[in-house]
Parts: sequence; C-alpha cells; structure tokens
Amino acid sequence: MKEKSAVLTAGPLNNMILAAVSMALLFILISTLTPIPTQDTEKNGLQIISVTDGSLADNIGLTRGSSILTIAQTEVRSQEDLSRVLRSNIGKQFQIVWTDREGKPTTDTLSIPADADPTKPILGIVALPIDPNVTLELYKSQFAFTFDINRPVPMLPLPTLSGQFIPFSDTMAPKYNSSIFGPTFPIIANTLFWLWFINFNLGIFNALPIAFLDGGQLYGSLIESRSGIDKNRLKQISSAVSIIMVIIIIMTFILPYAPF
Repeated sequence: MKEKSAVLTAGPLNNMILAAVSMALLFILISTLTPIPTQDTEKNGLQIISVTDGSLADNIGLTRGSSILTIAQTEVRSQEDLSRVLRSNIGKQFQIVWTDREGKPTTDTLSIPADADPTKPILGIVALPIDPNVTLELYKSQFAFTFDINRPVPMLPLPTLSGQFIPFSDTMAPKYNSSIFGPTFPIIANTLFWLWFINFNLGIFNALPIAFLDGGQLYGSLIESRSGIDKNRLKQISSAVSIIMVIIIIMTFILPYAPF
C-alpha cells in the first residue's frame, strides 16, 4: 500500500514542485527589472486597455496599448481628465495626440457628435494611468501576499487578461529592461509563468477524487485498505464520486455564463 501511494502521489507532487521552482525563478527574474526612463508626457499619459469596436476611438485608429497624451491641447493624466475634456468638447472638433505601443506619436482630428450622451462613455475605451514603477512593485508584492486590498489584483494574473498589471505582458514589457536578460526577458518570464500556472493547476486536477486520475485511485486504495469494502461496492462508490466531481467541474465553467 505504501509503495502504491508513493507512486500515485508522485505525479501531483512533481507538478507542485515544478510549479514552485518556476514561480521562484519568475520572482528572481522580476527582481532584475527596472523601468526604462521616459519623457514625463509619455509617462503620465493615459494608457488604453481596450477599445470598443466601431467607437470613436476605433474609428481614428486608437488601439490597446496606446497612450493618450493630450485632447484639445489639454494633458490627460487620469480617467477623470479624459471624461472632463470629452464632455466639455461635445459637438466640437479638436486634436487628439497619442503614442502607440512602440512610443510613436500620432496626431489626429476627433469630432464628438452634438447629440452624444455625456453620462455614457464617449470615446469608447477603457484606460488607466499606468506607472511602470507602481506596476512592478505591485506585481512583486503578490509573491509575498502583501498587495494592498484597496487595489485588489489576483495572485499572479494571466498576462493575456490583465496586461496592465504584469511587467512582462505585451502592454508593459516595452517599459522595462532586465539587468540580466536585457530586452529578451518577456520570453523567459512568460515561459516561467505558464510553467508554474499549468503545473499548479494540473497538480490540483490530478489530485481530485476522480476514478481515472491519480487522486481517485489513491482515495480508492485508502478506502479499500481501511474499510474492508468489497471491490464491486468500491467501484460503485468511486464511480459516484467521480461523476459528482466531473459535474462540479463542468458547472464551474457553465455557471458564470448562465442567463440569471
């Protein structure tokens, strides 16, 4: 029984060890990053997180990762600045200046319809003032579970979903340099991130009490050795538990999208 238990726990345990090592290496890599100095106007711009299809922003070529610098010759440094300037220019035509993800400046003309509703989003974007120093410190603090609850960020979020909070995402990576890996650090950081993320979740999944997984076989062996239940009865119990667990897993994916 001991030998069988060791074999069955080896898989999930190896996943967890690899996940822990990958996370530790990721923290070491993140510790080598320093923000690249930029001009104040670029640093204080409002960075676009998403653009609504067909919106005013989409029509003039604003894209995710761009940074709005000025609107109607007024500097934009916060969401409040953006809303105030847009509301005060409803029905007018004015210039908007922004930089793309590579830092290339662009100037264009924007017209807001006179019938635009000032209580609703006018430009059609989600934007945040991004400070590379704040992003880096916030991300590093997650490894110690010391992040500020007033600025909740999930533990090591996915780079593809919360890029504005992740130093090695496509959005933020151009703003940093690594003292060891130079500008190539995003490739290594993303590799380490997905290694820990996949192995951690795979280890948990493999430990679930589902018949065809290591966890299911281990729990079945423990019940058999300590309860004396015959094998046929044990198979029935194992099948019932497996079905329940599979239903729970499926529901975790379905319920968030249920129409209620």
